[in-house]
Amino acid sequence: MRALKKQGYTVKWFDKRKSIDTDIEFENLFGLIVNQNKTGVLSKIWSSRHWIAYPNIDGTYYNANSINREPKPFDTIDDLKTEIKKLIEGENNQSQLLLVTKDEPESE
Repeated sequence: MRALKKQGYTVKWFDKRKSIDTDIEFENLFGLIVNQNKTGVLSKIWSSRHWIAYPNIDGTYYNANSINREPKPFDTIDDLKTEIKKLIEGENNQSQLLLVTKDEPESE
């Protein structure tokens, strides 16, 4: 997060009680980051987290998950919303969504 701040970006935690459909202005974001709580066989004895970046490049969002060979573009914002919802929703889901915006230049 410090690296993003040094480059002039702000990272804000998204309250999952809000709606992804109505409370996020996707056109104003530099991107999204999901801190995913991984589940599996070892999760009972060892907590595992995975970070997934979703940059917005020229109006197209990409899935830049490191498990993919290359970033994959989303056809629509609705496709992106569906993926994010799958990752963060659920009563016991501890995954977190972070919103990344470009800081406004200070006026003189």
